[in-house]
Amino acid sequence: MKPSDFAVFVNASKDPDGRETRSIVRFLEAHGCRAGLLPDPDGTEYGEGFRGIPVITREQAAQADMAIILGGDGTILSGARYLHGSDVPLFGINLGHLGFITACEKDNCLERLGEVLEGRYTVESRVMIRGRIRSGNSKEIIPYCGLNDISLTRGSWLRMLRVEVRINGTLMDILQADGMIIATPTGSTGYTLAAGGPIIVPDAQALVLTPICPKTLTMPSIVMSGQDKVSFRILFDGTEQEQPQFRLVVDGQEELPVLPGDIVEAEMEPDAVGLVQLEDADYYDTLRRKMFREDV
Repeated sequence: MKPSDFAVFVNASKDPDGRETRSIVRFLEAHGCRAGLLPDPDGTEYGEGFRGIPVITREQAAQADMAIILGGDGTILSGARYLHGSDVPLFGINLGHLGFITACEKDNCLERLGEVLEGRYTVESRVMIRGRIRSGNSKEIIPYCGLNDISLTRGSWLRMLRVEVRINGTLMDILQADGMIIATPTGSTGYTLAAGGPIIVPDAQALVLTPICPKTLTMPSIVMSGQDKVSFRILFDGTEQEQPQFRLVVDGQEELPVLPGDIVEAEMEPDAVGLVQLEDADYYDTLRRKMFREDV
């Protein structure tokens, strides 16, 4: 498919004067394409450098052929959550440092975007993770969805957590740890890798469960199938006066409160996100260059 209608999602902190955004929009318009700028999800106003670029709504973006994500890996994570359910593939242009899941760098982005306009690309399906927090004291339910991972952490609580871990309803372990991570294959090169988890290839239908600094070695990382459902419950023996508030962090960006007795549920999201890959893209080459930092 040769795309002609684009939504542009930009991290303005990485393009404060709008120079890169304007360059891309002008390039697209010069090739007979339409391009509209999505508003900042946090409501931040764009600077003067963005003036004159058409602004579109999320509903309009959902009808686009492709979304161009300007920023870095974190911007792609934000864009994936923001456009979740729209079936619009994401073309990432790295304006940051690592850019592991972006398709190209800013230095050659117009050349690579030209390849996209000619239809010389593929769309790689990446699974997402979804779930909810079910309150132990009320009927409140807080849903969430992410592309990389979720991490259950101590927040300001200084002690280790006692976490009951269940998979498909079966008790897996009750362990003491600083927290727990569930990552998608996309997120396996992030926080969970730093916590000792494995790297999972992007097209795997799997999730990986990794404890954060466990007190014992009884529970290593576990790679689960895409059909498995996981739940966490924090066991707390303290008094109500010292009852802490823990955190569930989605993609390292969105924080949700978790109280003792709450149940955190997680599973693979059936509606995957599509990441645009150029014809010469090779996952293992990118892994070597950007994660292992080796040139051979």
